[in-house]
Amino acid sequence: MIPLPVCRAVTVSRAGLLLTVTVACASTHPHLAPIDDYQIRSEIHNLLRDDDHIDAESINVESRDGVVILVGVVASVDEVQRALRHAGRVPGVQQVVNRLRIISPETLPTADECPHGSL
Repeated sequence: MIPLPVCRAVTVSRAGLLLTVTVACASTHPHLAPIDDYQIRSEIHNLLRDDDHIDAESINVESRDGVVILVGVVASVDEVQRALRHAGRVPGVQQVVNRLRIISPETLPTADECPHGSL
């Protein structure tokens, strides 16, 4: 989760209980603009495509209110970790949900085995 900038912290002590209230001020921090899910998806797609260790065509990126879901089939745990790391770096991403499945290339059917000749 992305930490919010702090405008003001108020400490109140009551009967030995210490309570700290933190207030985030979006109006004074322009980088806390409304979340643009299209921009998030676009940036994640670009990062995945630029990584030579990821088959970006096999990963679908969904985003709603900053919650990103990666869906698809990949060949390794490393590919999953790299995709999650890229998605988490994009500004506006609040959470990344992993729905990637690992299937080794040896277990994928060939074009001849598919009913219509395509994967």
